[in-house]
Amino acid sequence: MNLKAWAIKLRDLKQLSRTGLLSLGYRCALRVEPWIPPDSAALWNRGLEYVVKSIRSGVNDSSAGQLTRQLSDCGAIACNETSRIDETLGRCMNYATLTLALTIDATSIKEDKELKKVIIDIAKHSASIPAILGHANRVVAPTGEDPVDHASISVWDLIRADIQRIEKISDMSSIKDLRDLRDIWADGGFEWCSQ
Repeated sequence: MNLKAWAIKLRDLKQLSRTGLLSLGYRCALRVEPWIPPDSAALWNRGLEYVVKSIRSGVNDSSAGQLTRQLSDCGAIACNETSRIDETLGRCMNYATLTLALTIDATSIKEDKELKKVIIDIAKHSASIPAILGHANRVVAPTGEDPVDHASISVWDLIRADIQRIEKISDMSSIKDLRDLRDIWADGGFEWCSQ
């Protein structure tokens, strides 16, 4: 199976408003929180709060570029340092911070089709972590199933479910609303991941 079979497409996002698209990006970022670099929680939370503020008010200010750079640098540094001990974990940290950095960047995009393309990229970054873990034999898959396929299909199914839920909700303006939409890893967590 390949990425085209898993990934969402422009037509999958056609019912989402700008608020809904940014909410989906935010959910993708929430999904990768288990892999943020150590000591990055304050920076991470500032980034999440920025996205929610933009969803709520449509405001985009000069702090976006700085947050994006800080997150990207944080992920790259953590990746380089961690890779000496655990290359897989280092790559996951990098993808986690890139997911939120891209979501912050998305808040400044005005054109609908361009925004949808960036949201798809955000989803791909988010979904890369299960694939990386699968390739590193850190995924518990049912007997006879390929670990990469199992983890990747699981996360893409969750992203698609988020799209359907977001379509039905008119006000996605608070962190609580977005976190409470449904447990980020569905029923019982990311049990496919043995880390």
